[in-house]
Amino acid sequence: MIEARVSRLEEDFKEIRRDIASMKETLARIDGRVSSMPTAFQLYLAILVTWGAGAGIALTLIRFAAP
Repeated sequence: MIEARVSRLEEDFKEIRRDIASMKETLARIDGRVSSMPTAFQLYLAILVTWGAGAGIALTLIRFAAP
């Protein structure tokens, strides 16, 4: 009776180990994706540079388009 319970527990632990291994793989994949995301500073800087370039182009067009 105890041997049957122990063998059932061993099977359950094998399944738990497989689940944990699967979770580790998923976590590693998520960690890789998160680490490649840009920081808030990089996003703000990209917006600022884009707006600056657009304003520079607009001001240049206004300056040379006027007679």
